[in-house]
Amino acid sequence: MKQNGGGTIINMSSVAGVQAWAGTGTYSASKHAIMALTKSLADEGRAYKIKVSAICPGGVADELVDASPEEILRSEQISPFDIAETAVYLATLGPYAVVHQIIVDRLGADW
Repeated sequence: MKQNGGGTIINMSSVAGVQAWAGTGTYSASKHAIMALTKSLADEGRAYKIKVSAICPGGVADELVDASPEEILRSEQISPFDIAETAVYLATLGPYAVVHQIIVDRLGADW
């Protein structure tokens, strides 16, 4: 990316990467690490026109959420397609616009 005049890196984190709850220590720590990596890469890449963003979804319809102790109705979970569209949005921003993080959470989620 340095040699080709820039680019976009999109990391996938979680709402647990910006907020932690009881019982999520290991998972939250790993997602906080992704956020730190995102910030570090953004700082390193800025001079080379490399944009780095993180998407922080919460409650996406998948097996991890289904196994969660918090009961989230399947009908209230976020569609994976919404997260994919968020990634497309970040990837297609103009050359001088950058979004550092996007939190995509369920309607009515309490965090």
